[in-house]
Formats: sequence, structure tokens, C-alpha cells
Amino acid sequence: MTHPPGTPVAVHANLTRRCLTVRPKGGRVEQHRSGYITLSDAEFKCSIPGHNRIVRTESREVIARVHGTVANWVPVDADIFADNPDYIPVSYNPIKHPDRPYFFTPDGASVGKVSTAYVITSDTIDTKARTRAYIRRVQ
Repeated sequence: MTHPPGTPVAVHANLTRRCLTVRPKGGRVEQHRSGYITLSDAEFKCSIPGHNRIVRTESREVIARVHGTVANWVPVDADIFADNPDYIPVSYNPIKHPDRPYFFTPDGASVGKVSTAYVITSDTIDTKARTRAYIRRVQ
């Protein structure tokens, strides 16, 4: 990864290329197929008009991203967060959940700004884009 710590980025799951897309402000877009990025001062954002358009037309377009500042990038081959009770998966799927124009946890709670977000990509992840986002469980 060429984006050093401190770089503001927006990341999203790329359904077409089945990977993680990282877009820095004013920089070069990168796509990754293995590893995870830790974002500080993160915000899960979704375009409401875009969500409504996808629900209406069932088309695909990038309207949901996680924005934050790169804290680090760690190369990994598998979802190291999946079975760890300290991390909660965060999802967004306008086709399966047309009533949720936001990112959400498994219990349906919306997710917005968080201090830290983890976005991981690996061929072992069972989502269409092979990507998943997590937040730390509050203790």
C-alpha cells in the first residue's frame, strides 16, 4: 500500500473486481485483494438518493464508503476479525435491506462516526466483494 499513515482516504468494497478500493484525497486509487486497513476518525457514509435509486432500479453503483485517516495497513490472507468477539461486523446492502439506507451491525443498529474502523479483504471472505468492515465492540 502506498498510502502512508495520516493520509485521508475513502474505501469501498468493489463488487466488480471483488476487492477493496482505496481512494486518497487527490491521490491514486488502489485496489487490494488481501490485507486490512485501519482507519482512525472513521465515518461510514451512504448517499440516501443513491440508496433510493439502487432500491428502485436494482442497479449497482458506489454510493457507500468508509472515510477516515490511514492508521496502518496490514497484509493478511484471512479474515482475522471473523471469530473475534471484540469486533462487530458492519454491513450495507440496499438490495437485501432496502429499509436501511445506512451501514449497520448484525442487530440492525446504524453505524456512523467511530474512532476506529477496520476494513479487510481476502479471498476467504464470503461476501461478493471479498471485503468486510468491522468496528471494535465497546466494553
